[in-house]
Amino acid sequence: MKHILTSIALAGCIVLAGCVTAGAQERPHHTGVYAGLLMGASTGLADASGSILATSVDVSGIELSGVIGAATRLGASPLIVGVEADLTWKNVTGSETALGIAALQTQQDWAGSLRARIGVPFDRFLIYLTGGVAFGANDTSLSAFGTTLSNDETLWGWVLGGGVEYAINQHVALRAEVLRTELADAKLSLATLGGPLVKLESVSTAFRLGAVVSLW
Repeated sequence: MKHILTSIALAGCIVLAGCVTAGAQERPHHTGVYAGLLMGASTGLADASGSILATSVDVSGIELSGVIGAATRLGASPLIVGVEADLTWKNVTGSETALGIAALQTQQDWAGSLRARIGVPFDRFLIYLTGGVAFGANDTSLSAFGTTLSNDETLWGWVLGGGVEYAINQHVALRAEVLRTELADAKLSLATLGGPLVKLESVSTAFRLGAVVSLW
């Protein structure tokens, strides 16, 4: 994980240097330093395994993301490369009952990511792929036989996706994207059942729409 973060941070320094170098010139669409807001819907699956209480929980809800990033043209090629970070407020929930004796509930309140981006421009459009490190908290509780355990630690994982941008002008672009995120397993244990360990694997897909504005 540290190597991935270091690589993305190094790429960010290179991109920022490219943005500063191109600052005095007329920038191509989809380059420079920018910030924006995106909103959308998230769906996914929380899969509990490792004990007799194994079950799956469908989760869904809405989210609102703030993004900041930087992008530049890759040398003499038409490719646009960059780095982007986002922080997302989420209201994504789900619940399920296993064997009629255990209730599993999960709620995602927030998440974030640090990603690299690479795209191909077509006139005012940019089609891109993105991927990197994801983090967030799944507030999970497991109740059975009068005992309730919870886990709300911050989990790390990966995110991959892609999207399309349309530049209205040099300063504003509209965006539509899809991101798939998988976080590390959350772990719960019920001592009343002899201490079985329940692992909760979370995978989600977010569909987001919004706009980004060039800062320089």
